Amino acid sequence: MHLGFHYHLPAFKENGKIYTLAFQGLFIDGLAEHCEKITLFLFTPTKSEKKELDYAIRSEKVELVSLMKHYKIPVRILLYPTIRKQIDTMINTLDLILMRAPTPLLPLITKDIKGKIPYAYLVVGEMSMHVDSIKQKEWRKSLIRRYVNWNESKQEMYAKDALIFANSKVTFDKYKTLSANCVEVKTTTLKQADFYFREDTCLGTTHEILFTGRIEQEKGILEITEAIGKLHKENIVCRLNIVGWIPQKDPIESLIRKMAAEYGIEDKIIFHGFKTAGEELFSLYKQADIFIVASQHNEGFPRTIWEALAHSVPVICTPVGSIPQVLTNEHNALFAEPKNADSIKEKIKNLILNSDLRKQLIKNGFDTVQEVTQEIQSKKMMDAIKTYIRP
Repeated sequence: MHLGFHYHLPAFKENGKIYTLAFQGLFIDGLAEHCEKITLFLFTPTKSEKKELDYAIRSEKVELVSLMKHYKIPVRILLYPTIRKQIDTMINTLDLILMRAPTPLLPLITKDIKGKIPYAYLVVGEMSMHVDSIKQKEWRKSLIRRYVNWNESKQEMYAKDALIFANSKVTFDKYKTLSANCVEVKTTTLKQADFYFREDTCLGTTHEILFTGRIEQEKGILEITEAIGKLHKENIVCRLNIVGWIPQKDPIESLIRKMAAEYGIEDKIIFHGFKTAGEELFSLYKQADIFIVASQHNEGFPRTIWEALAHSVPVICTPVGSIPQVLTNEHNALFAEPKNADSIKEKIKNLILNSDLRKQLIKNGFDTVQEVTQEIQSKKMMDAIKTYIRP
């Protein structure tokens, strides 16, 4: 099996190793365990992006085809003929090309390879769900919306001839009506060796609250900060540990610090910066008492929740997107209301004061995540691909 892979996240080769973002690299390494060769069709990072690509792909079965510099989307589309030539030179050597979706060039690449080799989509979300939250002038947002709608319509049209891997129950329910070959999977950074079990948390005088991921208002980080401030006024001491990256030019850090100052909890808000997947990141889960992600809008299932559950951290989240189809309130998570700091505050307080509930969430959450490992999910995907191309 010679597998091709395309997505818009960049990669580069240096000193004989291919570097990319950890979650993409871990995913590729997992697939490489089950095939003879993988060719990555990825972009070359910009100077600012390069320093964030800190994961070296371990498998020697993986090669990189650098498409071009990771220009802005309109430029990539305009220069697509150059990319077409690079893919065409390799296409006869591939058994299948897998594209993580949504991604800007998916319709163009699919149009070129359709009928030449089989193709598959790993669908992890919908861009249209996030257009309204983009911080752009309305005329630019209108253009973005038109492009996103075009991209998604083409993706759905081409799906009928594709093998679809759906990253959530919501996505699976949609795409099984579009494709006769649809498989529900769970993308993850976890290996079985990463799991860490403990019976309880919140045993200290300061309760360590953890948020990981993209740091932006849509993830409810301001409401989480406000909840910590309100608990401080009730003499319940919590420290909010924020791990992840801030989108370029986003003022979220200053907004968080301003809110913290209003509640007098400046020393209780810790920005840890970006941490690569693996022990560097997982050590913070092991130290956490409660994990919170309070997404305001529809999204797929955050892989950070899987990471928290695998490290025995009780989870507070909002029931948006696929979350309520995977988790059950007061069984393996606590649901808070979106955009509601008081609701988040009460859930934190409930967990801190109720050890029986904490222990129940930890045990049930740990059981829930047992199948969500690279070993299991990568094999599931590759078995489906082999069956698809060699029925």
